[in-house]
Amino acid sequence: MLDNATTTESGPAALPGVNRRSRFGGRFTPLSVVAALIVFGLIIAPIGFLIYGSLRDAPPGLPGSWTLEKFAFLGTSEFLTLLYNSAFIALVSTVLAFVIGLIAALSIGRIGIPGGRWLDSMMVLPGYLPPFMVALAWTILLSPSVGYVNNLFATLGLPTFDIYSMGGIIMVMTFCSAPLAYLYLRPSVLGLDTSMEEASLVLGVSRFRTFRAIILRLMTPGLLSCFLVIFVTNIGEFSIPAVLGANARIYTISSQLYQMISNYPDDPNAAAVLGLFLISITGIGVIINRRIIRKNEYVTVGTRGARQDKKASPLLRWSAFAFCVVYFILAAALPIAAIVIGSLQPYLSPTLSAGWTLDHYVEILTNGRTSRVISNTIWLGLGASVLGVAISVIVARATMGRSRFAGALQAGATLPLSVPHIVFGLALVWMWLSLGDVGLYGTPWILLVGYIALFLPFGVQALSSAMTQLDRSLDEAAHVFGANAWRSMRYIVVPLLVPAALSAFTVILYHAVRELSASLLLYTPGNEVMSVQIWSMYIQGNYVGMFALGFLNIVLVLVLVAVANRVVKRWRRI
Repeated sequence: MLDNATTTESGPAALPGVNRRSRFGGRFTPLSVVAALIVFGLIIAPIGFLIYGSLRDAPPGLPGSWTLEKFAFLGTSEFLTLLYNSAFIALVSTVLAFVIGLIAALSIGRIGIPGGRWLDSMMVLPGYLPPFMVALAWTILLSPSVGYVNNLFATLGLPTFDIYSMGGIIMVMTFCSAPLAYLYLRPSVLGLDTSMEEASLVLGVSRFRTFRAIILRLMTPGLLSCFLVIFVTNIGEFSIPAVLGANARIYTISSQLYQMISNYPDDPNAAAVLGLFLISITGIGVIINRRIIRKNEYVTVGTRGARQDKKASPLLRWSAFAFCVVYFILAAALPIAAIVIGSLQPYLSPTLSAGWTLDHYVEILTNGRTSRVISNTIWLGLGASVLGVAISVIVARATMGRSRFAGALQAGATLPLSVPHIVFGLALVWMWLSLGDVGLYGTPWILLVGYIALFLPFGVQALSSAMTQLDRSLDEAAHVFGANAWRSMRYIVVPLLVPAALSAFTVILYHAVRELSASLLLYTPGNEVMSVQIWSMYIQGNYVGMFALGFLNIVLVLVLVAVANRVVKRWRRI
């Protein structure tokens, strides 16, 4: 019995009581088989149907023949223009967001600017705003015809700015990406060992040269990883280019993909080709990022870590403080103010002379259709969070160890990180329309499946990290007393993972209630969520109603996340 309880070569978290090896060097268990089937059904199969669609000449669910004709689009001048627009917007916005995030992380984490704790929360707040709502807010601020700020500039004799331009798209995408850069870079800044920096200053090296030669070099892996993650996210962004680029006829790969599906005549096969191309770009970025992390040989954390630089000049501190405040105003305060003001007017007026009313909120809260939309958003978000966490526990448990099977399962579970949401939505459309007899398409369940699949990586990563901290002797003791892998996970592993599970629940909920790109392709009339309804109002020109529902969407996101975070904090105190 004791021999059966010993650990195996598959790693410290290998499941006990299994004696069947897989071809990949690990061990098959009922748990690992279930996890593999889940990952295959949720993630791998839809991508396979997307590949299938790119090789067919008929829409999903209809008979057709095999062809490579649609791939010829990748050699046209139209596609090269799409590629240039996508790459240029993503690259410039990534660089700007990266610089903002780095300056903010150094300002709050190292320089010790006034109000650092308050600004730490304020730097993250723009990340809670749905990107498409930020883009819509800036249309009311900088629109050539009804823009509040442009109207003020024109009154003062200052030059105006057209938000419907390449510069406008880059600006809004930068504001939406900077919180992600800050969150990625802040731990790197706080984890730096200051001993080498102090030694450099003692030897008379200037602060700028010390920063360039020591701090930046020590942070290189984190900087590169952050840059790649933001670039991969931005090149697949759909909503911002779709809102701000259509008037100026500036299209990206993701926005053109949506046009191929939504416009008449549609071309889902060519859209599948564009989707595969986007996956290849983002996939390469994710692979490079992982290689950077694995080959990281920099030691950036010492015995003391980073501390605030008390010798920083007052000019530097207050300049850094002003930088963070200006970013917060532009990225969060102004868009939220624009949304609120727009929602309280009977009609949009650049001079605010239309008066004020709450009729739009009353109509939303009393309208049966809108109430259903809000209800759909809440139950789909909660359902995706609960089921996503439950599935994440199973998958994370099965991916523990060092076998090839565990590595392949981990890669499959995190694949959605490298798939733009609009592309994955298209993949699900191809899959469930091709499997017409199943009947999932046209129901809200396909939205639930899409949310679970898209945000499964967040749950798997959170729970995998927590599981690596569990002592394997707990598993061994359970097996000695006759418990199988399922009972061990139910009575030992799961209770110890509750804090991590609650954190994963919060992250999945946050993403689910603000998701737009995949939802636009998966919803059917009667199954709309708030983001889709806001988009429909935008297309129909109902701007004041759109802003009212958009503000309620932002409030819903903040309230749900705040409640979930409070539950997490209370549980950790127990």
